[in-house]
Amino acid sequence: MKKILMLMTLVMCAFISANAGAAASNEEDGFKEIILDYIQEEGYKPSIDSDGDILFKKEGGVFYVSVSSYDSGYSVNVFKMSDTEGFSKAEILNAANEAMSEYRYVRAYMTRNNDLYIGYSWMCVTKLDFTLMFNNALDVISLAFEKIVDEL
Repeated sequence: MKKILMLMTLVMCAFISANAGAAASNEEDGFKEIILDYIQEEGYKPSIDSDGDILFKKEGGVFYVSVSSYDSGYSVNVFKMSDTEGFSKAEILNAANEAMSEYRYVRAYMTRNNDLYIGYSWMCVTKLDFTLMFNNALDVISLAFEKIVDEL
């Protein structure tokens, strides 16, 4: 009897855990949809890429927005990727370090595929949180990218 009760308890816990994960995913998708709509309102043509990130073009560059549920809100990461072909790893890392020291809220580094990643992250709970930071994030990422190109 104890084994049956323990098994039923484990099954119930697994069911509750699975439903909680699905609810978080639905909330994340809902917030992502809000962001997608806002980016479209700003005049861009966003779409969803194969990883589930929002992607859009701005001034010839491709930008991405990833959204993850985090605590009672969402972690939003706006980033740009760039090819590093023709430059040494040391050159790219030095240029990325220069950009990060000048634009403190930007993260710039090389990925495993030797692409240059330049990103800006912040926490959001509401659409307003996103809208207040979005254009600043794009500006800072663009400035950091220009700094890196100048350094190379």
